[in-house]
Amino acid sequence: MTWTELHNAAEHQDTTGVIRRARLNSEEAVFVDDHASTPLHTLCWGNPSVEAVQELIRAFPQAVTDQDILGDTPLHVAASFPETNVAVIKLLLETDSTTASIVNHEGLMPLHMACRYAPKNEEVILLLLEKFPFAARHQIKIGEPAPRKKEDYKSRKDGAHAVTDGTARAAMDAVELRFDALREGEKRDGAYPLHMAIAAGASTKIIEALILEAEDVAQMTNKFGETPLHIAAATRTKEDDVVEMVLTAYYGAACLADKRGDNLPLHVAVTHGCSLFIAKRLLETFPMAAQQRNFDKKRALDLAVESGSCKEDVIEFLKESQHFERSKKHLFEKTE
Repeated sequence: MTWTELHNAAEHQDTTGVIRRARLNSEEAVFVDDHASTPLHTLCWGNPSVEAVQELIRAFPQAVTDQDILGDTPLHVAASFPETNVAVIKLLLETDSTTASIVNHEGLMPLHMACRYAPKNEEVILLLLEKFPFAARHQIKIGEPAPRKKEDYKSRKDGAHAVTDGTARAAMDAVELRFDALREGEKRDGAYPLHMAIAAGASTKIIEALILEAEDVAQMTNKFGETPLHIAAATRTKEDDVVEMVLTAYYGAACLADKRGDNLPLHVAVTHGCSLFIAKRLLETFPMAAQQRNFDKKRALDLAVESGSCKEDVIEFLKESQHFERSKKHLFEKTE
């Protein structure tokens, strides 16, 4: 494991330094540091210039498919940064298009990385979806992350690597630290790109593209039994268009309860202070939701009042709906 001068230039996003070093000492492009990262991986930690990426690929083309200690290729790394220029993604894909299908140790493909960590980078997400559409149907691993050895991250956290001349590497870049913190909390939640994009705040353009490519994913659940509609109900409660889009993709999700607390999307939505429009649409789709209780024996109205997040118009609507459904039930019983 060697931290080279080329790694150093790449870490500092020194385009001139990377190009010069790659041309004069091209053998350094092959070396990996103590995280199994090539200089190309390191360069992709930020928003590198196309010229620098091109020079490293020219020096060592195989680096495009090399995987680091987390199983990430340079494409995984580049796709995870919000600022990455789509031209860099195009270049990596043109060198070897199979990189779009490579999974890391947590089961994430580059599309998953972009949806989870860079949901606003629409050009990158749409390009990855175009190059490998099957990724939209790929579920990541379920369970707990594989245990990491202390030594795997010791030098990264200490911010020091050995370089070829024996000097110490400067403190690691703040961007790398930020990303490392995100990855530390990564869970094998069995999510699909659609779940990730919705939760991360992706635009309706991205959500629609993912649904059109893999409409059946709208009915798929993660390890917590949550459909994309549950995720939208929890994270996009003020965005009527997002919830409507996900609901329309699979109306059946409105009557599915999750594994966390036997909650329907309506239960989740009112807990997070949804709009009147969302409450109405979920109840129109599944009227019995007003009466259905979750694991704690609570109805949607109970949760809405308890959370204190819903406006009065939503509370009143739930009261009326609950009364109406109860009246219908009594009328049906009398008829029998």
